[in-house]
Amino acid sequence: MTGEPPEISVHIDTVSSATPSPREQEFYGPFADWLVKDMEEVSKAVPLGGNAFGDKWGTPDVIAIRESQRGDLFQMPTELVAVEIKTDINQMITAFGQACAYHLFSHKVWLVIPDQSTRRDVDLLMTAPVFIPILLSVDSSLSL
Repeated sequence: MTGEPPEISVHIDTVSSATPSPREQEFYGPFADWLVKDMEEVSKAVPLGGNAFGDKWGTPDVIAIRESQRGDLFQMPTELVAVEIKTDINQMITAFGQACAYHLFSHKVWLVIPDQSTRRDVDLLMTAPVFIPILLSVDSSLSL
């Protein structure tokens, strides 16, 4: 022993900032189209977001309506569908709170969260007393 401390090597994995997470607004249009064309969940959908109604707790990212068509055998009442989209896994509580707030004026609310969300976060959202469809699909490739 030479009296010198042993050399310690530490390796820290970091997430590269070269691939930033996609902006939430980039998903509004594609999700609105997906609800109308692929899911046939709604008749019309409009990307909204921000605080167009003056409050983030009252402005969904996508607002849509579901209504019967003229030739439908059964005519159902028009329904309002609201969507909250989050791309940041650190915003799950806020996302859930906003989705719950949208239930005050919507018949149905969708919550779209990042596919990197932890199983624990998803389980907490799924066990909430308010039923909100949760879609784990937001990823950096802008695919739903």
